[in-house]
Amino acid sequence: MENTAIQAGSPPTAIASTAIQSEAPKPTPAPARAPKPIVVQVLERLADLRITVTLFTLSLFLVFFGTLAQVDKGIWTVVGEYFRNWFIVWIPLDVVLLRPIFRYEGHWSGAIPYPGGWVLGGLLLVNLLAAHIVSFKATWKRSGILLIHAGIVVMMMGELITGLCQVEGHMHITQGGSSNFIEHSNAPELAIVYSGDPKRDEVAVIPTARLRKKGTISDAKLPFDIEVLDYWVNSSLKRAEKGEENRATRGQGLDYIAHARPEGAGVDTEAKIDIASMYATIKTKDGKTLGTYLFTALLINPEWIEVDGKTYQVSLRFKRQYKDFTFRLDKLNVAFFQGTQTPKDYSSFIHMTDPTTGEDRDVRIYMNHPFTYQGETFYQSGVQQDRQTGRWNSTTLQVVRNPGWVMPYLSCLLVAGGMLVHFGQNLFRFIERRVA
Repeated sequence: MENTAIQAGSPPTAIASTAIQSEAPKPTPAPARAPKPIVVQVLERLADLRITVTLFTLSLFLVFFGTLAQVDKGIWTVVGEYFRNWFIVWIPLDVVLLRPIFRYEGHWSGAIPYPGGWVLGGLLLVNLLAAHIVSFKATWKRSGILLIHAGIVVMMMGELITGLCQVEGHMHITQGGSSNFIEHSNAPELAIVYSGDPKRDEVAVIPTARLRKKGTISDAKLPFDIEVLDYWVNSSLKRAEKGEENRATRGQGLDYIAHARPEGAGVDTEAKIDIASMYATIKTKDGKTLGTYLFTALLINPEWIEVDGKTYQVSLRFKRQYKDFTFRLDKLNVAFFQGTQTPKDYSSFIHMTDPTTGEDRDVRIYMNHPFTYQGETFYQSGVQQDRQTGRWNSTTLQVVRNPGWVMPYLSCLLVAGGMLVHFGQNLFRFIERRVA
């Protein structure tokens, strides 16, 4: 009967398929997903790994080009132009085409725009933070990665604080003399000083940035107008010979002639300081010319210029930062290794006074043993010898103020701890699998 039923009806395959189709439940449509908030979408775009790779690649090329640029420019000039820059760097074509390496003949004029170091660093920081916000999971398995990334963030913030707040300069003191100011050798300034009041001086200064632009400088705070004819970041000085053409018509420039020199390159093996010089014409407020002067940091004595019955000291000097405290050099010890000129020990015995805090004490500053006061650290940098007597009679203290000095150490600790935790977890899981 079973065979007859099958033959009378549909083929077995048709019967089976019909039964299955009739018994299968209808699929339930998947619920429509709610669209992600705009903020989440933006963060996901910012956290894209492709952005990370692109920014890292751009940063590597910036470091490469910045290193090549130090062949022709000073290290701090390159740091300011390339790395501590919020905007665009204009990289010369000579650097892009590797002329400092191959030294081929010819010169390529022009430059290409490139994002500055702080721009790339800021974008990398945003990318990193966005990635953590999107996929943040405070779990033990991710603790190592979180520590490593926290160390990177601390390092980047430390560089920003250092670039914005670090102050570095020098204090020069002659034995028996005193000093209450710090000089910044990378920032010359033209200072006009009037000493009419025995208790205080009236000082007006013109910074390097304005002197580089040349042209006429006229300001109500200046007793006269200054027309900058030439300004050189680095220069040399020689005695003027009789009959030699000289641009100066007044002052010490009659005996000396200044010439431009290339800026000290960052690849120089010897530590050198650029010495600025300038030629400028001094004019009264009513336009009368008082003469053309040579102002240079290579000459110690200032120029004396008389205007309207007042005499002013005018000099091109390193930028000064005056302090409330005073250092007096009472004694200077200099020792060398026997038979050499290699320094064994420089020691400056300083008497420090600060009327604002009541400090009045003796301190010793010597090699590898700095002195810290009010957030500034004083290092023994060098000593100078009197050319006439041959005695070591003056000291140079390097002064550094860096509020972010501890952040690189903290960053290294965080990264090292994160790597130990991360790789330790992987090692522990590997051992567990082997034992199992």
